[in-house]
Amino acid sequence: MTVVVMTVVVMMVLAFGEVGAWPETEPALDQLALGDWQEGRATFYGNAAYNGDAYSIDQGHCMYGGIPQPRYIAALSIWGGFGGDWRYTNCGRCFEIKCREGPRYNCRGDRLNASLIVMVTDKCPCNRWCCGDEPHFDLSFWGFGEIGNHGGGVISTSWRPIECPENMGKGGELVLNPQEYEPFCKKDDAKDIMAVAQKDKNLTFFTEALKKTHLDDDIEGRKRKYTVLAPTNSAFERAAKGFNTTVAELISKPFMKEVMENHLIVEDVTLANATSENSFEILRQRLKTLAGTELSVRSVEPVRPLSNAEAKEDGGTPEWLLIDQETLILEENVQACNGELDIVNKLILPYKNLCRQDGQGSLYDEAQKRGLKAFLDTASTSAGITDALKTMGRVTLFAPKNEAMEFMRTQQNGGVAEVDPRDFVFLGNIPLDHFEQNCSDISLADISSDLDALENVTNCRVASSLGFCNDPWIAAGFCPRTCGKCRPKEQLEVGFEIKSINGDIMKIYPSSDKDLAKRGPPFDLVVNGSMKITDFTDTCNGMLYVLETI
Repeated sequence: MTVVVMTVVVMMVLAFGEVGAWPETEPALDQLALGDWQEGRATFYGNAAYNGDAYSIDQGHCMYGGIPQPRYIAALSIWGGFGGDWRYTNCGRCFEIKCREGPRYNCRGDRLNASLIVMVTDKCPCNRWCCGDEPHFDLSFWGFGEIGNHGGGVISTSWRPIECPENMGKGGELVLNPQEYEPFCKKDDAKDIMAVAQKDKNLTFFTEALKKTHLDDDIEGRKRKYTVLAPTNSAFERAAKGFNTTVAELISKPFMKEVMENHLIVEDVTLANATSENSFEILRQRLKTLAGTELSVRSVEPVRPLSNAEAKEDGGTPEWLLIDQETLILEENVQACNGELDIVNKLILPYKNLCRQDGQGSLYDEAQKRGLKAFLDTASTSAGITDALKTMGRVTLFAPKNEAMEFMRTQQNGGVAEVDPRDFVFLGNIPLDHFEQNCSDISLADISSDLDALENVTNCRVASSLGFCNDPWIAAGFCPRTCGKCRPKEQLEVGFEIKSINGDIMKIYPSSDKDLAKRGPPFDLVVNGSMKITDFTDTCNGMLYVLETI
């Protein structure tokens, strides 16, 4: 009998490789395991730009709304072994998943040992893969790409159910070395990045901006490791001055979330330990940000003297480091238990990189394309305006046509005075095409129990005051009026005013002209009593409205 069993085992090893070749022991994660390792497979969804997929991970069956970074989630198939009732027991479960050699071997060669920890936020409908023939996970595009190659479309997996790691959040986690995994900030006296930043009196605007944009939660505790680029207080003051506004007003603008995400590096990197040759202007690293941009880090002359011998022992570099050739790193590698802080002298706006990466035109490009030469020529004589239209943002530009520019000149001191282009530039996006006749909020009463963040919140005005309008699922689906995604037409009966970066007031109101009124927003609006909107477009760094005289 023993001989027969051994013969079978030998034959299996010859045919299939090592029997029971499950992942190595992972001490910390093994303690969270709720079951044994099993074999399965995985596909991906959620990125329409990649393959036209219409399904969004932010609108999953579990109704969690917007999925936070790093957006590693799973939609579970109807395989019976998963068990449970969908709405009440499978949502929120966590799994540890690895790519393995198998019938569908499309693993990333550099991630064969890595573990993807995902939370179930969605249900995978029965189609080719999710009909229950075997354990199947439909992973988010971003999670799948951490362990598999998108080109293959499907991978074989090893997986097991685990307790969700403490403070991981709905966005999941990637563990590159599971054998040495340890939750961040485990010691009682450990200080995370947010705590370290809050102790620095020169970073008060930075921490306030993180809180205002609801990114502070991302860099607190043990969710993942970050490298954070922290602008000083004076950096925020200079940025606000460039927009002719206050720091408080600047960080209250919705586009600042995009700006702050450009300071969070999605991988834990140590700039001080980057290797370089003994020459200047050397590209040291490329940093991928939470905003989706890629920043370059270069070492430049003159050589920076080390402040003390201890800095040298700790790996301080003798060069100054520049980000994107214009932002200086003043202090590197300020350690926290969940990453590091690098203090910089300037706000790093993402729009130059976003415009380049997306291939979309900037405000300047779109104005040029529409032949608005007179305005652009005038803008070139005003300090900083051309740069604002090319790389800064988000701003709204009301750009008069050439004829309108000439008309305004003749109205000002007989044509002697020049038109000030700053009168037509406004901080933030101003979407005039979102006015609707019957725009109303949907009650939150029926969904609050399904959203942890909205527990006991049933009123859209309360949700707005608590900052939940940053969640597009709430803003567009349930609170469009309160969150400002659209406004009832009656709110425009007496018009409204907006303040330019020059401090001048622009008045906008519905036209009484029946022909204009028929066209609908924003073409039925009058600007400053003498101009109308003839064209508009959303660019990579703001909104453009083209004006002509009535």
